[in-house]
Amino acid sequence: MKPDNQKVIEILNELLSQEYAQYIEMATQASVTAGEESLYLKSFFEGQAAGSLKHAELLRERIFFLGGIPTTKVGDTTVFATSREAISAGTEDHKRFVELYRSALTAIKRTDGNILYETIEEILEGEQEDLESFIRISGSPDSHLNI
Repeated sequence: MKPDNQKVIEILNELLSQEYAQYIEMATQASVTAGEESLYLKSFFEGQAAGSLKHAELLRERIFFLGGIPTTKVGDTTVFATSREAISAGTEDHKRFVELYRSALTAIKRTDGNILYETIEEILEGEQEDLESFIRISGSPDSHLNI
């Protein structure tokens, strides 16, 4: 493994840890969601969980390609008592994820491999879309949910 790769691998493993945590939170939240909007929110949380699994898969592949060992460490997780709390926390989490992935792009030079750079760009785009979804259903005037 190149010495330059070690820092990138550390960054990717931290992101991987966060994706594992997000998967657990969203899958669990889908299971415990109840109430009037539960059918929609259960589907939403399940979709978020599936997206986190996909991101984790992409990160594991890139870490291994760089000569690293993908982490099995899971970031901090919380299960929320209400859907409103979960949506609020998800909004804040995704703001943080967007910043983390932007920082990762800054740390990765395009010369480190276009596939790595493009993979992080792809995940960042997904996180930005997820953030917009969380904002949309959080109670903004355009939201059809009243959670």
